[in-house]
Amino acid sequence: MNHRIIFISCWILTVAVSGCTAAIKPAMKQQTDQMLGRYQSGSRVVAAPQAPRMKPWRTGQWVVYRDKDSDGNNRYVKNSIVAEDACGIWLEQEIQDYYGRTITKTCYSSMPAVLAATEQDVGNRISELMQVIVTKSNDAKPVVMDFRTETGRMQRMLLGSMGMGEFTGSIRLQTDKPQQDIATTAGEFEKTYVTEGMTRFGPVRLMSDIWFHPEVPVSGIVRSVTGDGKYTRELLDYGEEGAQSALLDLP
Repeated sequence: MNHRIIFISCWILTVAVSGCTAAIKPAMKQQTDQMLGRYQSGSRVVAAPQAPRMKPWRTGQWVVYRDKDSDGNNRYVKNSIVAEDACGIWLEQEIQDYYGRTITKTCYSSMPAVLAATEQDVGNRISELMQVIVTKSNDAKPVVMDFRTETGRMQRMLLGSMGMGEFTGSIRLQTDKPQQDIATTAGEFEKTYVTEGMTRFGPVRLMSDIWFHPEVPVSGIVRSVTGDGKYTRELLDYGEEGAQSALLDLP
């Protein structure tokens, strides 16, 4: 029997904009590669998991990845749980590549990690869980969408009318494949689950092979390769505490 874990995936946010055709900025390239170069392989060994369950989100958790495309271009990605307040749980994603830097801070009324029979069911639930989205690109002023307000509800309806109103992700455990040991910069992970991933943001759909270990906070992803082989994601480091928001005064 196949089991499907449905969750909000940060992977689609980075891959969805990977078709950028702008010229590489040398200063951004140097800075991005320097940021990634700080992470060196260590001696961490993570024991085999007992079950494929997502670790609950807790303020302070963080995880850092290196994304690389088929041309060898690198991208720094950091996902953090930065706060929990009256709005809900705040997930922040920082992305820096050779073109610029973007920070996206999203409030969910509760952790969007559920078991469901269909992708559509989960898509609807995730859309309902998203309360506020704050996005800041480079030096531009932050853009805030508060779906709790009348304006925000209209924005959600507009996104839906354009086919961009749903954000879903799923990992299907491939029970016919044995669990695998995976070595990354973050350490060696014993018996990771070999999975098939799907992420969708409106009309953008991406298939990928994902190696999943529940000891990794926020997403559980240890390594990922898109179905076309053009993009890979490697875990560089992670922690259970210390995450801080880069948008402390917002919203």
